[in-house]
Amino acid sequence: IAIGQAALGTGDVSGCNNIALGTDSMDELTTGACNIGIGLNAYGTAAAGAYNIAIGNIAMGGSLVTGANNIAIGEMSADALLGGDCNIAIGKNALSAATTGDNNVAIGKLAIGTGDTTGGGNIGLGISALSAMTGGSNNIGIGQLSADAMLTGGNNIAMGYLSLSASTDGENNIAIGQSAFAVSGGVGDNNIAIGSYALGAGDVAGGGNIGIGNAALTAMTAGSNNIAMGLTSGDAL
Repeated sequence: IAIGQAALGTGDVSGCNNIALGTDSMDELTTGACNIGIGLNAYGTAAAGAYNIAIGNIAMGGSLVTGANNIAIGEMSADALLGGDCNIAIGKNALSAATTGDNNVAIGKLAIGTGDTTGGGNIGLGISALSAMTGGSNNIGIGQLSADAMLTGGNNIAMGYLSLSASTDGENNIAIGQSAFAVSGGVGDNNIAIGSYALGAGDVAGGGNIGIGNAALTAMTAGSNNIAMGLTSGDAL
């Protein structure tokens, strides 16, 4: 089914069960099957790929998609995707620089949106959540600018505005609350910060620290294996 100027219009289509609605949607498709493209140039450069859904101007529309079972909803969402499978991108420029990553979920403007993501299993919910992600896997960022500098780190959880926002390659950290673990650049691993600004003002290089409470362990830099619970507890360490 093709509705719109040049929809399914320039490729020698041998694939089947495709739906293209909008000017230039799926206009270069050849062997792809069971795809849906709705919007200007949606799924517009892809020749192959299967079971993909692209809704929005240039959604999944700027690259030679060969992957399958991807969903892109929003202007320029997942527009650089090539071979990735089972990704979900909802929002303007969500997952927009990713090429080959699998099983990523990006919801919100620029969520997992500026890095060439090749990692998998990442979840970014919120404006610019996990936006710089490249090779990292199994990270969760919930909230505006949560873990937005993360590049290659893995198994981190960031919840709250600016939580874990400076770490680039940290591993196994948990930051919950506004600006929790916000300044650390990536050396510290296996830390837990729960509460606004918990472990939030120092560039933490140590590991195994637990700060629970507003501003708990907030100035921590090099220490390891410390536990502080309560408002501003351990804030001078």
